[in-house]
Amino acid sequence: MAVHSENRDGGSASVRVLNNRSEDLDTISSLPDVILQQILSLIPTKYAIRTSILSKRWRHVWSETPSLCFDDCYKVDADSIDKTLAHYMSRKIMNFQLCTTYGVNLPYNEWIKFAMSRNVENLFLDFGYLKYEFPDSLYINSSKLSLRCCKFSDESNANIISGCPILESLKLEFCDELRVLDLTKSPSLKILEIVPKLDIRFCALDNLNADFLQDMVLKILDKLQNVDKLTFGENFLKVRGVPFPMFKAKALTLETMISQYVTPDVRKYLRGLNLDHRWIFGNIFHWNVESKHVASFMELMLKRTKTLEKMVVRLESYLDGRGFEELLEMVPMLSRNNNVSIVLSSTNPRHSV
Repeated sequence: MAVHSENRDGGSASVRVLNNRSEDLDTISSLPDVILQQILSLIPTKYAIRTSILSKRWRHVWSETPSLCFDDCYKVDADSIDKTLAHYMSRKIMNFQLCTTYGVNLPYNEWIKFAMSRNVENLFLDFGYLKYEFPDSLYINSSKLSLRCCKFSDESNANIISGCPILESLKLEFCDELRVLDLTKSPSLKILEIVPKLDIRFCALDNLNADFLQDMVLKILDKLQNVDKLTFGENFLKVRGVPFPMFKAKALTLETMISQYVTPDVRKYLRGLNLDHRWIFGNIFHWNVESKHVASFMELMLKRTKTLEKMVVRLESYLDGRGFEELLEMVPMLSRNNNVSIVLSSTNPRHSV
């Protein structure tokens, strides 16, 4: 609706007043289906389905979203999921996410097979405490696979993981019974992330023999000689008596907090540095981090890496204002004999140099 008015000087103005009449356009509904479906793919599927009651225009939009997300961890409604899959019309699924914790005797195999029948590219399965066991007959052929709390037999392992030629990214989290991982039939694999659950419960620590940890770490290190990018957590370094080899990686990342207790482990880690390559140390995070510990860590790096040109220290926001200023005063002393450019970075907006 338009309203016209005239000013005292004879000028006129036209103002458009929006109302709820049908002739006024719904700007969101006027977007192409492909854009609406991309938007709906960012929220859990149960919420995307609710948009079907908005109008006839929205009735079937959700059914061709590129992603399906079922994340009701504590209460899985099997009938609802079955009905959703029955009405889903897209022939291609980009992302299929299924998260559950306590649901038992549910048709997980059928839901996974449905995703595979639609050529799913990214498959994320999280079974929490359920410890879902894959059947030997199930084949998965996705480019990105993330599994949490799953069990494998040797045959199902071969079918699901080892037999996937297009697999580019694989994450296995708390898949405790996985004994052998043969990736020779996955030539496209670029990213491998394994998060084990290792619980050691022992009352008398003086009598604890954990030599198996050393053997395990040595075997892992031996298999990682030719990777391009490698990330270690500080707990990996705490396994005593394991010599770190000279890696061929182009980028090596250490994720650790900084304290006087960590430095001895870092020294062992630095002995494996290849000076021709780029080395990255992850965010420094600790609630009680002190500037002198950060400076000690930086000094250790500078002494070991003689060809280093630039050091970037990401401090998060845990070093308070005074500590940050103290570290700033120490930096010139650290770099005086090395000709190294040192950058201090902080998530605190008041700090960054």
